[in-house]
Amino acid sequence: IYSIFKDREGNFWFGGAEHGISMFQGRTFQSFNIDFGASGDGVRGITKDRNRNIWLATNAYVSKFKEPDSKLLLSESELNFIEKINNETGITARSVWAMMTDNLGHVWFGGVGGLYKFDGKRYERFSDRKEFFGDAVMRIYQDKNNVIWFLSFSGVSCYDTEKDSLFMPFDEKSPFYKKRIASVYHHSNGDYWFGHSEGLT
Repeated sequence: IYSIFKDREGNFWFGGAEHGISMFQGRTFQSFNIDFGASGDGVRGITKDRNRNIWLATNAYVSKFKEPDSKLLLSESELNFIEKINNETGITARSVWAMMTDNLGHVWFGGVGGLYKFDGKRYERFSDRKEFFGDAVMRIYQDKNNVIWFLSFSGVSCYDTEKDSLFMPFDEKSPFYKKRIASVYHHSNGDYWFGHSEGLT
């Protein structure tokens, strides 16, 4: 299993290296068969937007599916395919590792090919903004202040969704400046936890 995602309805989605994804509705599992092709290499990221579209990230592209009505689910079902997002559509969605839907309903995904934001109408290559710091995005996390953290191999960038402002959270005096941070968590008491190569801070 590469990815686990909990949607707003409380369902858990699981993506792995084989043929598809599964959803756990509290008592039962629902399986969906998906043919990713030789280059897909399973599901590395899952999110769901406000239109109940399921977004799946694979090694070669991003796919979007329409979630079926829960009353019509069978033991083995298929998600209704909407589109495949890859080089042919002008999106470098290669080796996508991170995927998230923010508080405004925007879908984010990032990996080796850069960082993208979908606002419901168009895709923006967010990593082209001059304020963005980093390279291949490993994790995308939104904290309790609605600030989005982009964790890459070479450093961290943050984005304030309310101010449309992209910034670096650490200055040159910080031990985290230009350091690889693998995970972040914002506690309800306001503290931030960071996982990195030297442990936990």
